[in-house]
Amino acid sequence: MRIDHVLLASRNIDDSAGRLHSRYGLCSVRGGEHPQWGTANRIVPLGSQYLEIIGVTDPARAEQSALGRWVAASAGKGDALAGFMVEPNDFDATCDRLSLTQVPGERTLADGTTLSWRLAGLGEAITQGLPCFIAWDGRSGLDGLDRLDEHPPPDDTGIAWLEVGGDAAALRHWLGGTVDGLRPVDGPPGVRRVALRANSETIVLGEHPGMSGGELR
Repeated sequence: MRIDHVLLASRNIDDSAGRLHSRYGLCSVRGGEHPQWGTANRIVPLGSQYLEIIGVTDPARAEQSALGRWVAASAGKGDALAGFMVEPNDFDATCDRLSLTQVPGERTLADGTTLSWRLAGLGEAITQGLPCFIAWDGRSGLDGLDRLDEHPPPDDTGIAWLEVGGDAAALRHWLGGTVDGLRPVDGPPGVRRVALRANSETIVLGEHPGMSGGELR
């Protein structure tokens, strides 16, 4: 099992992407629309992992979906680390162990192709601050590396570590063990901080970097 990506909830994904680039040199590419949730995203590629900037684009549809409401609430005070997703070695076995229902998802890329995946544990991620599980139906076009020709990321990029608050024993049971880079810490459930290896340095983002005017700090 590995950390797949971290979600940064945003009130305006393009503005958030601009702040990440101007302050930290983090480049992003447009991801796509999630019509079933009323959201859209931009992707900050970090090798085989990524930071997902996600925001509401269709408030009416988002209000009807648990994920849409979660994103809107998380970004209420500005950019916020809303959660993260892990990719199990055996997605089906993980779902069976925890009696989780698999939910399909998809988004359309800029070239018109469709990227699809399966999620499980979204309800627990929203209400209990636990990670969501994800399985990709092929990762071609996911990371956007082919669209970062002007600013290709260095080879040594990725998520260095991720601090998660809450009950450490409950988190370990949920995951079925430990995950590289995951650091349980005291405090309320959910993501507290994340360290990104990029641009030959380590960039640390706090749990709610948008507390002051929506600006990343």
